[in-house]
Amino acid sequence: MRGRGVLKTAGLLLAALSVALSLMALPPSPDRGRARAATGKLAGWSFVVDPGHGGSETGAVGPTGLQEKNVNLSVALRLRDLLLSEGAVVYMTREDDSYVTVSQRWQMANSLKVDRFLSVHHNAWSDPNTNYVVTLISTYAGELAEDLAGKATREISMELGVPAHSNPVWRVDYVGVLNHTEMPAILTEASFISNPAEEARLRDPSYNQREAEAIFRAVLYHCEPRPAAYFMEPREGRLLDGDTVTRLSVSNPSLVSRVDIFLEDTLVGSPSSAPYEVMLPTGSLDDGVYELRAEVSFGNGQVLTMATSVAVSRAARRWYFAEGTTRTEFDQWLTLLNPNPEAVEVAVTYCFDSGPPLERTYGLQGMSRMSVYVRAEVGEGKDVSVQVDSPAPVVAERPVYFNYKGRWQGGHVSLGANRPSTDWYFAEGYTGSGFEEWLCVYNPGENGVDVEVEYQVEKRKPYRCWFTVPGRSRYTQSVNQVIGAGHNVSMTLRASGEVVAERPVYFDYSGKWQGGHVSLGANRPSTDWYFAEGYTGSGFEEWLCLQNPGDAPATVRINYVTAEEVLPREPLLLPPRSRRTVFVNDEAGPGREVSITVFSEGSPIVAERPIYYDYQGRIRGGDIGNGVSEPSSVWFFSEGYTGSGFEEWLCLLNPQPEQVRTTLVLFLPEGEVVKQRLDLPALSRRTFYVNHLSYLQGDTSMCVQAELPVVAERPQYFKYGGKWSGGSLQSGYFPLMR
Repeated sequence: MRGRGVLKTAGLLLAALSVALSLMALPPSPDRGRARAATGKLAGWSFVVDPGHGGSETGAVGPTGLQEKNVNLSVALRLRDLLLSEGAVVYMTREDDSYVTVSQRWQMANSLKVDRFLSVHHNAWSDPNTNYVVTLISTYAGELAEDLAGKATREISMELGVPAHSNPVWRVDYVGVLNHTEMPAILTEASFISNPAEEARLRDPSYNQREAEAIFRAVLYHCEPRPAAYFMEPREGRLLDGDTVTRLSVSNPSLVSRVDIFLEDTLVGSPSSAPYEVMLPTGSLDDGVYELRAEVSFGNGQVLTMATSVAVSRAARRWYFAEGTTRTEFDQWLTLLNPNPEAVEVAVTYCFDSGPPLERTYGLQGMSRMSVYVRAEVGEGKDVSVQVDSPAPVVAERPVYFNYKGRWQGGHVSLGANRPSTDWYFAEGYTGSGFEEWLCVYNPGENGVDVEVEYQVEKRKPYRCWFTVPGRSRYTQSVNQVIGAGHNVSMTLRASGEVVAERPVYFDYSGKWQGGHVSLGANRPSTDWYFAEGYTGSGFEEWLCLQNPGDAPATVRINYVTAEEVLPREPLLLPPRSRRTVFVNDEAGPGREVSITVFSEGSPIVAERPIYYDYQGRIRGGDIGNGVSEPSSVWFFSEGYTGSGFEEWLCLLNPQPEQVRTTLVLFLPEGEVVKQRLDLPALSRRTFYVNHLSYLQGDTSMCVQAELPVVAERPQYFKYGGKWSGGSLQSGYFPLMR
C-alpha cells in the first residue's frame, strides 16, 4: 500500500445487489438483485449461486483453521462474476459472512423461478489423506441436474488436478437445498479442506478463481446446445518465457473424434483424450504475441475452432528507468506485476549521479503486484535511476508524485524500457514560458558512454551538444539551458554505447494548469503510431507532436477515431529533420473522446500526444502519451490505483473492421484476480472506469487480452495523499516481435 488510502466496498459494483436473507421473512421480489450483461452466451439464463454455510455456521474446518464458509464465499463470488460476464441474471444467497437458513436458500430460488441452483461447498473427512471431487444432486433429480453435475465434477477435476470420485455424481436425500428446489440444482464438493495440502491451496485466491472457472465452464457446456471448448492453460494474463503446457477443455469429450492444436498455424500436437494437453515450444520463440488455436472434430463431421493469444517475453525479465528522484516533495514508487502463478525474487539496482549503486531484493508472489517506496530504500535527496532483474517475466512502472519547486503539483508515470539502445527519439519538447524540460540518461554498462544530442528546433536549424555518462550512473541535462527559451523542440540522441533516455517536463500551461509529465524515448522511428486516449471536451487541450528525424520527407496521414466514426484529415508534409505540432481540438472538433492513428509514407517518424486539462473543475495538470507502433492482442499495466482520491480509466482503440471481444484481468494484492468482459465495436474507441470494475479499492494491475490486436492506455486523475493533484498516463506493455 502507498498511504493513498484503501477502501473496501461491500461487493463488486457490477454484480447483483446483496440480499439480506437472514433478516427477511419471505424471499425477495423477482426484480431485486438483477444484474445482466448486454450480450453473452448465457443471456436469458438465470441462476442462484449459493455459498454454503456462513455466519455462525462455519462448515468444515481445515487442519490449520481455514473455515469452509470463507472458501465457499470466495469461489461463489468469482463464479457470480463469470456468469454475469456472459449475460446471465445472478442472485446470491449471501455476499458476506452472514447466516442464511437452508429454507431461505431454496425458498429464494423457487420464488425467483431461476433456471439453475448452484451450491458451492468443500468436503471434509477424518482421514487427512482423502481428497477427491464429487457433485451432489437430489435422489429424485432429473437428467438435466445429472448432466450439469457430471460436467461440474469433470471440469473441477481437470482444472484443479484433484481426482474425481469413481462415482462422480451422488444422488442423496439429506440435502435440503437439493430436495426442495423446483429447478435443476447441484452441490459441488470440489475438494477436501481436511487434507493439509489441499487446505493450503484453498487459501490461494488464484486457486479459488480456477475452481470458479471450472464450475463456470460446466454451466456453459450444460446450457449451450452447441459444442464449446476453452483453453484452461495458458491462462489469460500469463507472460511466458519458456516452454509451457496448453490444456483444452471440450464440452462433450465422448463425441470427439480428433483434437489438433496449432501455434501460429504449426501443428504442435493431437492429444487423444481429455483433458487435451500438449507442450507448447514457446521457449524457442522470439518475444511477441502468438495465436494458439485448437480444431476439435466430432464424430458427426462437425469441426469446432477456438483461438486465444499467447504472450512470450524474455525481455520482460529486465527493466530500466532513467528518471527518478527522492528530493524534498518528490515521492517516487516502483510498481511490479507478476502475472504468472510462480513466485519470483526480483533484484532491483538503484544507480545515482555519483557513488556506488545500491541493490535490493523483493519477493513477489504469483498472480500479484507490489509497490516499493523508493525514498525508504535509497534515502532522501537522491537523483536515482533504477534497474529491475527477475528470473521470470514481470512488468514494471515508475510513478512519481511531486510539488515541483513548491509551485507546480502533479505526478507522472513511466513504463520501463526492456532494452537499452544507442538511439533515442523524442517528438515533444517545449522551452517556452512556464515550461522546464529535462533530459535524463542512464548508462547501465560498466564503461562510460559518449552521447550526442541533436535538437530539432521548429523553424530553426538543428543544434547539437555532447556529454559523457560514466558506467552504472545517470546524467541530467536542462534542455532550456542548452537551446534557450521559447522553442518547440524534438530530440534525437545517439550514443557510443547502449543507454536509456527519458524526458521529464514540468509546466505552468498558459498560466492556468500546472503539473508535469514524462516520456520514455522511442528507440526507433516507425511508419505507424497509435494513441488510444484523447479528449477535446471542455477544460481539455490536446496536441499531437510529430518528428521526422530522417533525411527524406514524410507524408503523414492522421485519422481521429471516435466511438461513432473515423475522421481523416488532409495529409501533411513533414520535411527532413523537422518537427510539427497539431492542435487536436481544432482538427477533431470540440467535445470528442478521440483516439488517433498516424501513418507515414516516405520516411518513418516519431509521434507523441500531450494533453493539458482542468479535469471536472477539480484537478489541473497534464500528461503525455508516447504512442505505440502497432496494436497487440495482449497489454499489461503494473501501476494502477482505485482508492480514495484516485480515478483510474482504461482507454481501448479497436482499429479492426470487426467487433473485438476483450477480457480485462485485474491483479489485486494478495493474489486476488478479477476478470471482466469488454466488447469493442469495429473501428472505434471505448473508455472504461476501472474504479467500478474492481470490488477491492486500492492497488490494481491489469492485463487486457483481446481476440484481435487493439491499443490500450491507462489515464489516472488523482489527489495524492490529500495534497497534490494532477494526472498521469501510460500505454500498456506488450512483447515486441523484434
